[in-house]
Amino acid sequence: MRILGVLGCVALLVLSACESKPKKPLTGTVFMDEFHTLCPHDMRSADEAKKAFIAAGAKEGRPIIGAFVQTHDPAPNMPAFTRLERGETQWRYDNDYAFHLATVDEIALPNGGKEIRCKVQVPTGQGEFFDFLVQYVSGSLPVNIAFEDGARMLLYKDRHAGEGLSGYYVLWRGLPPGVWGAKPSLALSYVVRRGPPLPDPVTFLTPATTAVARMDRYCDDPAYEAVAARVAEGGNGRPDPEAEGGKSAARLGQRQADTTWIMTDADEWRLHASRVVNPKATIDECSVRMAGLETASMIGALLDDKGLVLHADKSSRTKRTLEFRDEKRDRMILYQVETGPDDPMKSHDLIVMDGALSLLKGYGRL
Repeated sequence: MRILGVLGCVALLVLSACESKPKKPLTGTVFMDEFHTLCPHDMRSADEAKKAFIAAGAKEGRPIIGAFVQTHDPAPNMPAFTRLERGETQWRYDNDYAFHLATVDEIALPNGGKEIRCKVQVPTGQGEFFDFLVQYVSGSLPVNIAFEDGARMLLYKDRHAGEGLSGYYVLWRGLPPGVWGAKPSLALSYVVRRGPPLPDPVTFLTPATTAVARMDRYCDDPAYEAVAARVAEGGNGRPDPEAEGGKSAARLGQRQADTTWIMTDADEWRLHASRVVNPKATIDECSVRMAGLETASMIGALLDDKGLVLHADKSSRTKRTLEFRDEKRDRMILYQVETGPDDPMKSHDLIVMDGALSLLKGYGRL
């Protein structure tokens, strides 16, 4: 991913205040480190955030381009802090990776507590990446709101917030470009609630439990026709013409059906169904693929399922595979993830295979 630092320079050139300099590629980890340098997890006040701005080398100034910082009212049933506010003062932060505009506000709450709302806005051409990044960092699936002008607001609960604090991420995508011809901009806010605890404004799901729920919903009957019918009924999927066919069952026989769908819910994910015919058995395969998950959480969610028995946990050079069996049915469930440390863009696959145990038995391997 590349953040177009030229946008910040063009914007500041309007005020004769920018020296052009090339930008380095910006990775997700670097962005979140930079973000929390400006907006610390444990902010106690707006003044504390401003001190963080100054320590990072940000410069205080008046708003430079109105189009770059839009204002949207909160979506229905959403808390006030999801509003995309302009801010009376913008802090300009320019480094080797990206040009940022930062603002911070402090709001008194009716229960005697307060909210510190810290926002960073950058130009970007690939906002989709940040959906998975913030999902991974927060540990929660977003609540996703679309606006008529094409902007989208995603609200996440920070499950790693400090003791006694409530933290939330508010991600805005699809905002207008700051200057003509530039990429759309993106805004990320971190909101810390201090004081007497308040209930969450909405229900937040975890990525791991959501992955298992999707597997249960779409793959309970992994027959190709059944999966395709559920996709059609839900109306939230479209075929992915660039997807490769499923590989778990492909080498076991002749493929008769194979489709991957791009699924859109709170996040974007992939659903795959195929049928492979082998002289020993017919394999119906259905799989859910998601990003933005933690491996330990995913394994824990599967181990909590009393209907599954873990039979194997193997790692190759590129993949870790856990094999579960539902011994009441002719069913094998594989959980696959790339080896190595967790990363927000890693793919996590839950693969349901009916007929796999019959195939193993037919070849004397069961």
